[in-house]
Amino acid sequence: MTLVDIDTVILYRMNFEKGELNLYDMIQAYHNYVDFKSAADNNYEKAIISFSTFARSYAEEKELKWI
Repeated sequence: MTLVDIDTVILYRMNFEKGELNLYDMIQAYHNYVDFKSAADNNYEKAIISFSTFARSYAEEKELKWI
């Protein structure tokens, strides 16, 4: 389960509408990136990133900014 705050959806709304981003693909990429097992191993770097923080870096990798 992933908590997606409405602010993130609003910020990237135009990118979603233009087909530049796909929310489902972003969530899948987030799940692949986050390593919850590391949290138990005291390696919190990848385990505690929020979806909104991930979305920003995901969009930047695609050279997109919220409109």
